[in-house]
Amino acid sequence: AMFYDSLFVFTIWVITLLPLVLLHRQPVHDTAVQFVLCIEVYAYFAGFWVLQRQTIGMRAWHLELVSESEFTWLDALKRLLGAIAALATVGLGYFWMWIDKEQRTWPDAFSGSQLIRSVPPCR
Repeated sequence: AMFYDSLFVFTIWVITLLPLVLLHRQPVHDTAVQFVLCIEVYAYFAGFWVLQRQTIGMRAWHLELVSESEFTWLDALKRLLGAIAALATVGLGYFWMWIDKEQRTWPDAFSGSQLIRSVPPCR
């Protein structure tokens, strides 16, 4: 699911950066542009998590985000920061589920949510 979602985020970034690169004819290293790219990542993941409980990649793999209470935009930020921390430690935050009694990853623990397998729709 992460791979699929990273393809969508990469596509969004290309759509954002291509006009800037073509106009300036050189790489863009502006802090404001980097901030916009970060906002796009948050908007992609948080939007899907809060509004649909699944990103496009999660839907393909029949994964769903569950939470004991309503999943908020702040919870989405916590989950995203947990995912960044989990990946920044070479995946340690995802392997953590093998140690945790509740089989939670760092993003799960940070946001008070968990991924479960969802039942695929009948065809």
